[in-house]
Amino acid sequence: PIGDFCRLRAWVVAQMLWDPSRDPMELATEFAHGYYGPAGPPISAYLQLAHDAVQRSGMRLSYGNDDTSFFSLEEMNEATRLWDQAEAAVAGDPALLTRVRRDRLPLDVVWLRNWARLKREAERESREFMGPTDLTAACDEYLKRATEFTKSHFTTECRNSEDFVRRWGIEPGETCRRQLELYAAPPPVPPTEAPGLDEGDYHVFGSGELNLINTVERVPDPLATDGNALRLSGNWGTAQFRVQSYFAGRWHVYARVRCEMKETPENGHDTEERGGGYLSPQEAFELGIFDHFLYPFGRYVPRKDVVPLKNVRDGGYHTYDLGVHDLKPGNYVWVTIADAQGVSAVYVDRVFLVRE
Repeated sequence: PIGDFCRLRAWVVAQMLWDPSRDPMELATEFAHGYYGPAGPPISAYLQLAHDAVQRSGMRLSYGNDDTSFFSLEEMNEATRLWDQAEAAVAGDPALLTRVRRDRLPLDVVWLRNWARLKREAERESREFMGPTDLTAACDEYLKRATEFTKSHFTTECRNSEDFVRRWGIEPGETCRRQLELYAAPPPVPPTEAPGLDEGDYHVFGSGELNLINTVERVPDPLATDGNALRLSGNWGTAQFRVQSYFAGRWHVYARVRCEMKETPENGHDTEERGGGYLSPQEAFELGIFDHFLYPFGRYVPRKDVVPLKNVRDGGYHTYDLGVHDLKPGNYVWVTIADAQGVSAVYVDRVFLVRE
């Protein structure tokens, strides 16, 4: 019932199946003018804006990709102006206004999920910010509007429409908490590998760029740079740090990691003759770089290192150099405990980049 131009996409795909020689952007414009009436021109301009933003970023905007960092602050402001114009153009027509307000919801999600980064950028550079002034109210309003558009579609579902929106859109309380924490967080401590560099010449991955997989939790750690670390435990605890459009480029990649050892025979030299799983008994953890959009074809792991137990028995943090890479949206830097037999937990202090 709601999504990013569901009806427009279905119509354009049908037209292209009937006649593959048609220009899809022309078809999208035709649909926008016919379906949204006077709101068609600004919505067509928005479609072109989004198309150009994705192409500029180099991102592959595939199904299931929820990374919307390809929109810059300037583009988000322009997108908001265009949707405001669209709503104003059909303000006197309830049916058309409903269509416009429903299909604007995906843009609202982008503001809510990127609020902290875009607001801090606007304040840092003294630029216009057309996003929500009250994030909590904006999240609640999104949930209310999205639920109104979906509730009639779930009369036979065991979940109600609000549960569905929370699952597939945003959870307002969690979104607010996360974005407000990101906004209030102090700038990261510069890495020692980047002495004297300007802020734009290094990037420390923040929680907004982190995908947590399996058994991973953020815990206090006095040995970590800012007093907190990600703890990877259990079988295949993994943290992925995704490259986003606003800092893609050529970078030197580093990860600062330590291990907590098991008090078992697996931690000793007598394990060398034992059979292992994915990792051998003498290996502690794995880290590397993964190209999400090449998987499972091509060279989708440009770098993978396996760290031996003998190098991490001191329990302290070590910085691992993963080399220089041309990073683009769809790349991940990952650290995983995998199925290490001699390690009870892996702690990730930070993953960071130094610009080449």
